[in-house]
Parts: sequence; structure tokens; C-alpha cells
Amino acid sequence: MKKKTKLVLAIIACICIGGAVAITVPISQTEQTEVEKARTFQVKPGNIKVYVSSKGSVAPINKLLINTTEAGKIKANYLEEGKYVSKGDLLLSFEPINLSNEKKNVEIEIKKLKLELKVLEDVKKKSLQSSDFPNSNFSLTDLDTQIKKLLLEIDSLNESLVILKKKEKAPASVYAPISGHLTVGTDLNVGSEIGAYQTIASITNFKELKAILSVDELDIPQIQMGQEVQIVVQAFPDEAFKGTVISIANEGESMNGVATFKVEVSIEDPKQIKSGMSLNAKIKVYESNNHLIIPIEALVEKEGKQYVKIKTEEGSKEVEVLTGVNDAVSIEILSGLEEGQIILLPTLKKSTSFNQSTKMNGTMFGLAIRGGL
Repeated sequence: MKKKTKLVLAIIACICIGGAVAITVPISQTEQTEVEKARTFQVKPGNIKVYVSSKGSVAPINKLLINTTEAGKIKANYLEEGKYVSKGDLLLSFEPINLSNEKKNVEIEIKKLKLELKVLEDVKKKSLQSSDFPNSNFSLTDLDTQIKKLLLEIDSLNESLVILKKKEKAPASVYAPISGHLTVGTDLNVGSEIGAYQTIASITNFKELKAILSVDELDIPQIQMGQEVQIVVQAFPDEAFKGTVISIANEGESMNGVATFKVEVSIEDPKQIKSGMSLNAKIKVYESNNHLIIPIEALVEKEGKQYVKIKTEEGSKEVEVLTGVNDAVSIEILSGLEEGQIILLPTLKKSTSFNQSTKMNGTMFGLAIRGGL
């Protein structure tokens, strides 16, 4: 019994040591091949819009300085930082100037001169009536000279009196020139004196905003007043705003050898846009409507001329075309093609792939194992 057991164990050991095991493992491999795919396009009318892109920031359209026109003493001050006022609202008023003493002194001087004038006129009258006038100590010429001098002095004082009366009136009050928010630069106290033509505040209308753009010198010849503009503010990337060109600078600003020109664009319905925000803009400089268009990739240039390959019954042929504007995707055809013609576009090579399995044989403990990965 022991001998049989030993014999069986020996046979098993031999099988384990020398037995061959067939293992089949499929390995997936991908092979690729390129297939050319023909493409065509039917000539048809379409629209092309050409834009000039630029960046900029938001600013108020109306921002004005508020100045006094006359000197005076402040009676009432309605200026408050950040306060919203409407056009025509009173901002600053002045007290009348009391010049009673100055007027009284002038009036007294006028009375004195008039008395002196009356004395001279009486002397002249009596001298003319006197029988010994030629022998009088008074010279008629001297009397006339003194009388004229007094009259001039009286006239001058009367003019001074008129000026003093005008000065007594309160200086012109200051009113808001537009509707907007106030920015007050200087504290002005009631009762304090203020000079003429002094800046007291600025007023800004934040409800009417504009975009200030920097346009490259190569693009500025295409920009015109009234052109439509598409605006995207960085703070509101999912909302597009419309605008219109309202100002084009006549002088550019140069930096690093490149000149740019300031272009201002009014923003329609700015909603929550705030002054100072950054934005991107596209100015529509050209629009072609209902003209024949084709993909720009269909063009072939030879010796300065442009050609398109059209489909024919025999196959295809090249025809010369005259082109107009393009938007980098489509191009306008002015002549050379007709609506409905089929043109050939450059072929695209499309990659295709398929799987292939291979087998790998091996040995493993004399047991046949078949499996897949």
C-alpha cells in the first residue's frame, strides 16, 4: 500500500515538472488607416459681417465741473458728497453785500460837488450881469473850466454809485448743470467767502455710460461714427450689450512703437454696469447682405489670382473668381460663380481604426488554461 502511494506521488511530480500547459491570451491591438472624404458646397446667397475687436473700460458720458461765476459770501450750501441731484437744482446761494456806508460816502461827495457847482454857476451869472464885468477879477474862461471839471467829477461819482448798487445784489446762485451724483472737493461753510470762477464740485451721470476703447492704427480707418458695437463686460460675461460709436480721436497714443486711437461708444441700457469695469468690444465695420458666399478654404491662389474648383459632369474644373470681404470663415464672391453651382472643398483625411487579437502560448504546471484579457 505504501509503495502504491509513493508511485502516485512520483507520477504527479513528474507531470508538474515537465508537463506543458497551453495558454492562449488574446491581446487587442489597434490599427489605423486614413480615408479621404470628399466635401462639396453649394454656392448660395448669405450674409457676412466684419468686426474690429478691441478692449477698454467703462466711463460716464457726462462728468462736469461746477464753478462759481462771482465772488460772494455763502448763504446756503446744498452740496453733499454722493448726493443725487436733478438738473436745475440749487446747489449754492450767496448773501447780498451790504455797501451802505460806501454808497453814503459817495452820495455825500456828490452833494458837496453840486454845491460847489452851484456857487460857480451863480458867480458866472452875476459876472455876466455886472456892468463892470470886463474889469472883474474873475475870468469867464476860468469859471467855465472849473464848472466842467466839477461836472466830470459828479458824473464819475454817479457811475460809482451805480456800480455799488449792483454789487449789493447777491451773486448769482449755482445750479446743477445736469442730473447726477455730486463729488465735493472742498468743504464750504455757510458765511464763508468764496472767489469767482472757483471749482466747488463735480457732477457725474452714472445712468449714461460709455465704453472707451483703444483701437489699433491699422483698424482705425474702418471706424466711423454711428457704427454698431457688441459689448461684453467682464463682470457679466453671459450678457451682451449694444452700443454705438460716438467719438473717434484725431490723435493717437504711441506705446512701444504701436499707435492706438481712442474710440468712445455709448452703451444702451447699461443696467448694472459700473464705471471703471473692463470690457471687450466688437465694432461692426462692414456687412454684406444677400451676396454669394463660399467657404474661404475653397479658394486657391495662383500667380496673384484666385480660383475655385467647381463640379462638372466630366469631373471638375477650376474657374477664376473675384472676391470681396471675408469674416475669416466665409468670403463674398463678386463674380465668377453662380447661385446653385457645386464647388469642391479640400478633402479631409479621416482616421479609421479596428481591433486585431494575437495569441501568446506559455506553460503552466502542465494544465491547459484558456483565457482572455
